Amino acid sequence: MTTRDDGIEASAGCIIFRNDAELGPCGLLLQTYARYDLPKGHIEKSDRSAYAAAIRETFEECGYRVVEDPAFDLEPGAPVARLLHGVTGPIECLNINAKNGVIKKIVYLFPVETLCPKATLLPNAKSNVMEHHGYKWEPISSIKTSGLHPYLQTGVLEAYDLYETHMAVNKALDQFKQV
Repeated sequence: MTTRDDGIEASAGCIIFRNDAELGPCGLLLQTYARYDLPKGHIEKSDRSAYAAAIRETFEECGYRVVEDPAFDLEPGAPVARLLHGVTGPIECLNINAKNGVIKKIVYLFPVETLCPKATLLPNAKSNVMEHHGYKWEPISSIKTSGLHPYLQTGVLEAYDLYETHMAVNKALDQFKQV
């Protein structure tokens, strides 16, 4: 486990969005027993940055390769996600101890999108133990009742605002290409 200089545990990951034909805009949630989580994990000393850790963890936990270019052409069957237009840094989610108000953990989340509906759950590379037992694409409208940790819900909703902007930019670019 990596901690920051101030002693706070630090993790990084991605919020993967997809615009589903039936569900509408939704996010990928990974099942860990009775709860749901995002693809994320500890920032390791070998990671050059929180973004590098997020890319690594996303691939390790659900098989999605993340590309930084928001104009990268996605394909429906390819487990590839791209960073959203306008993302300049992570969304920070704080897990705060309710009893004493002390920050227990900070999670740096990067919003990405994919067209691929299939995640590939993989065992932990070090322990060979499955960390997640399933996944679901949760509509953004029901993220508050999804079973996702409450401290991450705010980050997902904040990232969704960026996703809406990203979709509008993509729509405008598509119209421009047709002219």
